[in-house]
Amino acid sequence: MSDGQSLFDKLVSSALDFERATHPNFRYVILSSPRCGSSLLAGMLTSTQQAGCPKEYLNRDYIRAYLKQSGLSDTPLPAYMQEMERRRTSPNGLFGVKLHWEHFVDIYGVKGGLKREGIDFIQSMDRVIRICRKDKISQAISYYIAIQTNRWVELPGQASNRESSSNDRIGFDPMRITSLLNALVVQEVSWQRFCRQHSIDPVDVCYETLVADYDAESRRVLGCLGLDKSMTIPQPPIKKQATELNAELRSRYLDYVGV
Repeated sequence: MSDGQSLFDKLVSSALDFERATHPNFRYVILSSPRCGSSLLAGMLTSTQQAGCPKEYLNRDYIRAYLKQSGLSDTPLPAYMQEMERRRTSPNGLFGVKLHWEHFVDIYGVKGGLKREGIDFIQSMDRVIRICRKDKISQAISYYIAIQTNRWVELPGQASNRESSSNDRIGFDPMRITSLLNALVVQEVSWQRFCRQHSIDPVDVCYETLVADYDAESRRVLGCLGLDKSMTIPQPPIKKQATELNAELRSRYLDYVGV
């Protein structure tokens, strides 16, 4: 079993479920793109135990892992989401979803646009949060490394062999990095356009601000969800993955494009 498959098996397991099934009275979605800090934000929200457990429920890898563990060959999307809501709504009634544009289009896209069900899904949310990263080149470099190593998140205390093994196999591929950079820009602009077209006023979160002032920015987001901003904010639930390799590839890329 690959690391990716194992990760999704863990993400759909009962280990992340709340002890008691609860019907949500407040739903929110985090609009994101790969390597923009959405896992850090979602992890913070999950760690409070008061904001549900926002995961990529509309990622097909997630759905496949759910079907495998449930012994099903297929399931209607509404039934699947109802099951996730039942298991992942916090006792106070909050349920969250983390959603990359690419996954949104994969599920709800049709030739020339989006299914009405997809638009309704976002518009039905009580709160929409949009997280972006200013440094798009660093985001693309991080995305490139994650794809090469198949390591997407590291938890505190988790041993990592990235420095000693995986990084040795990562070469500098400016064409691939440029392609990923373009894809990330397209995803971010697509979310911006979607919100504008459908009169959605999201709560905007900047990755750099979240990292620079984790406590204050976390409290601001909690307040936007109607939660107590004075609660104790747990330490960041995931480890920073950037290493000297990120800085090296970023420097080489900037030199390559003549910046």
